[in-house]
Amino acid sequence: AGIEYSFNDDLKGEAQIHKYFKDAKGRPVKLKSAIVESKAKDVTLSIDKDIQASLEEYLKEGVINSKANLGGAAVMDAETGEIWAVANYPSYDPNEVRSSDRNNIKLSFATDPFEPGSILKTLTVASGLKNNIIKPDTNYYCEKGKLKVGKHYIKESDSDHGHEWLSVSDILKYSSNVGTTKIAFDITYPTLKKTLNAFGIGKKTGAEIPGESRGILDESDKVKPIRLSNISFGQGVATTGLQMLSAYATIANGGNYVRPTFLKVTDKKTVKKKRVLSEKTSSTLSEILLSAVNDGTGSNAKIDHFDIAGKTSTAQRVDGKGGYEGYVSGFIGYPLNVD
Repeated sequence: AGIEYSFNDDLKGEAQIHKYFKDAKGRPVKLKSAIVESKAKDVTLSIDKDIQASLEEYLKEGVINSKANLGGAAVMDAETGEIWAVANYPSYDPNEVRSSDRNNIKLSFATDPFEPGSILKTLTVASGLKNNIIKPDTNYYCEKGKLKVGKHYIKESDSDHGHEWLSVSDILKYSSNVGTTKIAFDITYPTLKKTLNAFGIGKKTGAEIPGESRGILDESDKVKPIRLSNISFGQGVATTGLQMLSAYATIANGGNYVRPTFLKVTDKKTVKKKRVLSEKTSSTLSEILLSAVNDGTGSNAKIDHFDIAGKTSTAQRVDGKGGYEGYVSGFIGYPLNVD
């Protein structure tokens, strides 16, 4: 399964041919000169065993302490796309595969789509900045936390957030649904969709794991206002953890999308990069995400002696019956100014 399944032909190589002749007593004698060398290749993973061990430990601790059903996490090199660690909890014992829960064997971080919630707001703001529709200090009236869209009302996730005027920076810092909706209305869906596609949303990343999901994103350029509103703050759209990690890596590395890989990169010059954002726009987003950690919703992610840029998310969890039950909590972040 997994990487071994994807690279099975390379790993097993070709069958070796060993020729023998019999001596006078009928005993087989190997004819060494007839040996055909195996063409099996090595596959070297990008996984760092120490980071992997720590990630598994803290992920398990987080899921248990929050009494969650499950969780997933990963660490990625934003420059090369190398996945240094990836894990799901609950997991399974590789020595007892047959008796393990099949749902725990797959790498859900890459195979299972979910509604990302507020971590997608960063990409909505990125679209506005990229297309010169908004600036960090552009102000929006946030309706004291309640905006009517058609027959529906858009509310803030925290009922105590009755914001009035907020800048674009503060909309992201305080994770305003109303503010993000108004930004999306100015962007329009065709432009927002183009940006999301550039970040890899709605498409498989192409990482070497079988069963990867492309997620869910409306293909039509025409969506209803309420649909656009929902998509702008991460509802009505589904992504994988791997997609979101790659999207934020794009911002972290200065605006280049790099395909995630589970294989060791031996030559960084071979890494293919696609320009999605300018360095200036990426830097602006990083500064806004830094304030989200220092002064906004991501304060729990502060680390002494490090500047952490990041975004929190608390998305409603789809119950499979057309409604919502419970929440999917998330955070994506990266350190700034680290060599």
